[in-house]
Amino acid sequence: MSILKGTLSFLGVFHIVCGELSQYSFPDNFQFGVSSSAYQIEGAWNEGGKGVSIWDHSLHSNPDYVLNKSNGDIACDSYHKWKEDIAMLKNLGVQFYRFSISWTRIIPLGYSGSKVNEEGVKYYNDLIDALLAEGIQPFVTIYHWDLPQTLENKGGWLNESIVEDFVYYAKTLFELYGDRVKRWITINEYLQICEYGYSSATLAPFLNLAGVGVYQCSHHALLAHGRVYRLYQNQFKASQKGEVGSVIQAFWCEPKTSSMDDQLAAEHYMQFNFGIYAHPIVYGNYPPIMMERIEALSDKQGFNKSRLPRFTEQQIEMIKGSFDFLGVNHYTTILCSFNDNLPQPSLDSDCGVEISQNSTWKGLIRQYF
Repeated sequence: MSILKGTLSFLGVFHIVCGELSQYSFPDNFQFGVSSSAYQIEGAWNEGGKGVSIWDHSLHSNPDYVLNKSNGDIACDSYHKWKEDIAMLKNLGVQFYRFSISWTRIIPLGYSGSKVNEEGVKYYNDLIDALLAEGIQPFVTIYHWDLPQTLENKGGWLNESIVEDFVYYAKTLFELYGDRVKRWITINEYLQICEYGYSSATLAPFLNLAGVGVYQCSHHALLAHGRVYRLYQNQFKASQKGEVGSVIQAFWCEPKTSSMDDQLAAEHYMQFNFGIYAHPIVYGNYPPIMMERIEALSDKQGFNKSRLPRFTEQQIEMIKGSFDFLGVNHYTTILCSFNDNLPQPSLDSDCGVEISQNSTWKGLIRQYF
C-alpha cells in the first residue's frame, strides 16, 4: 500500500462526523476522486534522475523542522508501488485521480531550457496510461510545493525569473501529456506556498520574511499562473481540448461577535486570504481593500513603496479571467475579530484580524490554533 497510508483524501463520497454517517446525497452525475501530491507519496527522492527539491534540501539540512524528524525520502513509495495504488483506486470506484508531477523528476535542474529527464517522463507516462486503461481520469497538479532547489538558490518564488522557468516546465508537461490529460491545476494553495514558505517559516523553504515574502511570492505565482493559462489557450487548447485552472486554500470566516468591527474583520480576512488570489484570477487585480491598507501601513512603517507589488495594465489583462475552473480546498471555519495592534509588518497585521475557533466545534484543525 502507498496512497492509503494517510495521504489519500476523498473529494466527495460521504462525510463522517464523530463516527456518524451524514445523510448528505449527491446527484447521479457527481464525480468522485482522490488526491495526492508527489513529495507526500512518491519517495525515491534521488532515484530515476530526479533532482533535489526544496523539501529534500530543507528536511535533510534541518530534520528538526518536522516534529518526528520524518521526511519524504521513502514516504508511501508510490514511485515503486504505483500499480498497487491504481488497483486501490479502481477498487474505490473513483472517476478521477488528482496527483502532482514533481518538477525535479521532469526537469532536474528546474531552469528554463534545461534538459528533460526521460526516466521521469516515463514514470508519469506509465501512470497516466494505466489510469486511463482503468477508466480513471488523470487530474494533474503542475506545482504542489516541491520547487527545485536550484531555483530556490536564486530566490525561488521571490525572483521574477521563476515565471519563465515555470512556463517552460508547464509547456513541457503540456507537450508530454496533454494528449491524455484534460484537466490541469497550475498551482495548488498559493497561501501555503507564500505565507507559510516565505513569510512565517512554517513550510519549505522556511523563510521568515514576514509581511514582505508573502506578497512577492504571491505576485510572481499569479503571474506564472496567468502566463501558463494563456500559453495553454493560445498553443494547446484547440488540439488538446483540456481545461486549466487553479486551487486556492480557503477557511470560511464568521464574525466572532455581532459588532460592526468583527463583521468588517470577517470580510477583511476573506479578502486577504482568499481574495488575494481569487480576485486577480477573476478580475485581474488585488482586492481594493488590500491595496489601500498595505500601501497606507507600508508608508507608516517607513517603506518607500507598498509592500504589495503592483501589476502593470498588461499584466492585469493577462491574469484577468485566467481560469476554466477555480478549485477550493476548504478545511474549516474560523471566527474573526478586529485587532489593529498585531505585530508588524505581517499578513495578519495588514489584515487587522485575529482568528480563533469555538472549542466546542467538531473537527477542529488544531495545528492552526
